[in-house]
Amino acid sequence: MPAISTARPEILKLIEQMAAYKLNRLHLHLGDDEGWRLQIASLPELTEVGAYRCADLSEKTCLQPQLGADPARDAATNGYLTAADYSDILHAAAARQIEVIPSFDMPGHSRAAIRSMEVRYQRLMAKGDRAGAERYRLVEPGDTTRYSSVQHYDDNTLNVCIDSTYRFIDRVIDDIAALHKAAGVPLTTYHIGADETAGAWKDSPACKVTMAREGLQPRQLGARFIERVAADLAKRGIAVAGWSDGLGHTDPARMPTAVQTNIWSGLHGGGVAETHGQANRGWKTVLSIPDLGYFDMPYAADPNETGYDWASRGVDSFQVFGFMPGNLAANAALIPNILAQPKPIADTVPLQSGRAIAGIQAQLWSETVRRDSQVDYMLFPRLLALAERAWRKPEWEPAYVAGVGYMPGDVRVDRARLLAGWRDFAGRMGVQMRMLDRAGVTYRLAPPGARIVGGTLEANAEFPGTPIEYRTGGTAWRRYDGPVAVMGAVDLRTRTPDGRRASRTVTVSP
Repeated sequence: MPAISTARPEILKLIEQMAAYKLNRLHLHLGDDEGWRLQIASLPELTEVGAYRCADLSEKTCLQPQLGADPARDAATNGYLTAADYSDILHAAAARQIEVIPSFDMPGHSRAAIRSMEVRYQRLMAKGDRAGAERYRLVEPGDTTRYSSVQHYDDNTLNVCIDSTYRFIDRVIDDIAALHKAAGVPLTTYHIGADETAGAWKDSPACKVTMAREGLQPRQLGARFIERVAADLAKRGIAVAGWSDGLGHTDPARMPTAVQTNIWSGLHGGGVAETHGQANRGWKTVLSIPDLGYFDMPYAADPNETGYDWASRGVDSFQVFGFMPGNLAANAALIPNILAQPKPIADTVPLQSGRAIAGIQAQLWSETVRRDSQVDYMLFPRLLALAERAWRKPEWEPAYVAGVGYMPGDVRVDRARLLAGWRDFAGRMGVQMRMLDRAGVTYRLAPPGARIVGGTLEANAEFPGTPIEYRTGGTAWRRYDGPVAVMGAVDLRTRTPDGRRASRTVTVSP
């Protein structure tokens, strides 16, 4: 999330583009290990401390820099949305029929909140206000549990067995609901995260009492936490949303009827069974899977492309466009398993009659994003392909047959129709690129594909009509209009329709 000076306009620009492509939910992830990004007036430490990363080893004024972040307090990666900023976002979204779903991850991924509330605790204790200090404290002093999260944090999980944790959550939810009410946009869905709790609480005195009283194991505490928070939200008329791994451990009988689950398991890693299983519970099931929707993955397996690669070495626009949400197992024909090929995608849990997938969602996790232009680059043009897939059933998608798996290259995926559909989509992108240029969106411009055959340069672009330029021996750039005779190595790049930006340069040799 960018700093105060840039977060609001970048999000407003994104909302405008979402409206253009009929994307109707904006899931704003505003609290995680690396930062707290929304002003909560009643708990000022959340943004005074948790919204900044700087070189303070005590972490009394900020969080320690992480993931290569700039340690300067005034860096563009620091800051938060003010209440006024958030109100502007709510108004802009509502005017375009877009629902804003705020999210503060809990009980894991909560380091920013935990460290901020420790500063609050120390400040009030210094004033002799023990009751006030302990009111919203998120750790239990006697808890000696040792754990390590997937991201190697050992202090990022709320203690789910102490009353102050729930007072804190109630305070945050009520303040956010008040912001929505003041903006005339009621809060209808709240995303609690609920993922990756990393084995905390085993040696917590409070949790030992809870486990003994209720006959629970440590691994069951997370589910009870989710059930309790979900029920508290339901009492407020707010639907709970969360990530599928945490929600999947809950008892459906203890959950409200209105539940949104975001599926983030990979298709090759049990995502089909998880999707169908949670849809069969009657939950609103949203496909957020990394094979398709994690736009913090690079576009291609290239050292010049930024992004993580834990889920995929590349998620390009063609892969997003070709996705088949109505027959998840069939995607094995298009999405390779990067760990072991070939391998079918198992469909061991049939989707019951009358159940369906509610939608698909793209994610851009921003802990390694440094600039607004990088936000645009990672989202566009993939987001246009996602919008196409969200609103139109692909003609190449085989009819869903429960329990049938597909191997890569399976003939039941109609590749001729897929390629025809892609050519139609790609042919429309020239107009869309011009619109994005006018909107100031710095979308990714893919470098050209090229080869030299018998002394003749042949080149093409990802989207037809995209200007291509070439040069030899460091000479001036020239427009490529078709096969041309060349000698030696050739540099090539594409250019935006408005001529203001160029792709990175690639070089081909005879």
